[in-house]
This record gives sequence, structure tokens and C-alpha cells, in this order.
Amino acid sequence: TMADDLDELPKLSWISGAKPTPILYQAVKVGWYGAGNFPITQLAKIVGGDVPSVSYPAMHGFGGLGINPTMFAWYQVFAVDPGNPNHLIAPDVINQKMMQTVNGGEDWAEIPKLTSLVTNGGKMLFSQNIFPLASAVSFDPDDANRVAVGTWENGFFVSADGGTTWTKAKNSDQIPRITAFDWLNKNNLVISSYGRGLWRATFNEVYAGIQEAQKRSEAA
Repeated sequence: TMADDLDELPKLSWISGAKPTPILYQAVKVGWYGAGNFPITQLAKIVGGDVPSVSYPAMHGFGGLGINPTMFAWYQVFAVDPGNPNHLIAPDVINQKMMQTVNGGEDWAEIPKLTSLVTNGGKMLFSQNIFPLASAVSFDPDDANRVAVGTWENGFFVSADGGTTWTKAKNSDQIPRITAFDWLNKNNLVISSYGRGLWRATFNEVYAGIQEAQKRSEAA
């Protein structure tokens, strides 16, 4: 049991082994951000097993989680690597950066390239109060090297190396208010858009863009 003020459903990962252990990250309200006039939401960590336990990562360098609002539910925007419970990615609506942690939420660092891509090089606002432009983050449950980040009005972005390098998916500007990704198989990704139905992306085209971006980066 938890006495915290909980926000929506937790996100799941696993510690591998002979008897895999479930790890949940639950968004909890921890205070109030006066400058933005909205609650500060961070994370609690629940380790399953025979005797479940709750802990609270230090969240060094991270301000607060953002929300993707729909008519019937508001979703906390973050994701945990399904194969590595220490790796999470989330937009920080207080520090205005796309962030990641590799030690279970204790310490966070910016992903500068992703921040720039999401905001179109700073031409778009990172957030409006507690609502970030980045509206969905998702790891492929079958291959956690593949990650997707969707936005309200700037398409979506993908990584093929666990979040080290990123590129924008071709023609994705036409998909507004992205709420979730469903990884069908190694070739197809389905994107849900609030009010605009479902869309499908083909990995062959998406990863061709990644390879082009990597070549340009290496040439520079």
C-alpha cells in the first residue's frame, strides 16, 4: 500500500533471472510548482516479488513529469525500458528538457538532440504549463533499442540504439496529439492520435531516415 497521491497507472519493467521480478514506476505528486501553478509529479519505484517494497528515487536533476490530457483521462508522459528497469525517458516540464536516467531515477541528464528535435530547434514551446509538447514515450517490448517519442503537433521521433541517436519519422507531421505507440512487429508500428484515429509507420522508411542522419553526423 502507498499513502501517496498517485497519478494514473504505473509503467512496468522486469529484472531478468530464473524468477523474473516485476518493477513498477508510479507517478506521485510531491509538491507544488508555484511558477507554473501546477503540481510537481515525480516517481515512486515498486519492486515486486514475495515481499513487495516501495522506494523513492532521488530524481537528481529532474523537475517534474508532464501530462498528456484527453477528455476522459490524463496520462503521465514517461516510459521505462522493458528489459532494463534502470533506464527511463521523460519530458521534464519544469526544466524544459527531454531527460533520461540510467540508474533507476536517482540521477537524470538531458538528451539535447531530442530536446531540439521535439521543439523544432526551439521554434516551438517545450510545454504549456504541465502539458509537454512531447506527449508519448515508448520502448519496443521486443527490442528496447527501438524507442519512439510522439508529440502534440510536431510528429514523432525514433531511435534505433536505445535513445543515443534520434531522427524524425518521415511524413509524421500529419499525426497530431499522439497518445500511444503499439509495436506490432519488427516492420510495423501503430500510432494512436487523439481525435485523428490510428496510423501505421513502416520501419524500413523510419530506419532509412535514422541511417541518413547517422551518416550526416559522422560526416560532420
